[in-house]
Amino acid sequence: MLEADLGENVNIVLQTGGAFDWKDPRIDADSCQRFLIQRGELLLQEELALLNTTEPESLADFIIWASDNYPADRYGLVLWNHGGGTIMGVGADQYYPDEMMSLEEMGQALSECGVPMDFVGFDACLMGKADLNRSTLPIM
Repeated sequence: MLEADLGENVNIVLQTGGAFDWKDPRIDADSCQRFLIQRGELLLQEELALLNTTEPESLADFIIWASDNYPADRYGLVLWNHGGGTIMGVGADQYYPDEMMSLEEMGQALSECGVPMDFVGFDACLMGKADLNRSTLPIM
């Protein structure tokens, strides 16, 4: 993401959390951080206490924060972590073991935040087999 050649009208914002350790020293494993990526730089925008990243409320809160702080004509969401497909969902949080966010919970978060997504993508194993007939997610 840091090396992406973005146009001037594109913002990438990200939220960290759920891991005991990060390869980038700017990311604090003891908190939840929100960053803006701009001109190859990772710019800290907000720091929160640790939260359960597998809860739909956590995802909805991040989406609302991002859309309020970086309004746009179009939005996309990419979730990356471990995936368990349609049965288990996505996103293992090391601080809350044995929990993942189900597709239904992701659908709940997307509905609650009220921000229309042009796409939802996954950088997680097994998420390419999501059955849209059983899911409330608008996956493209």
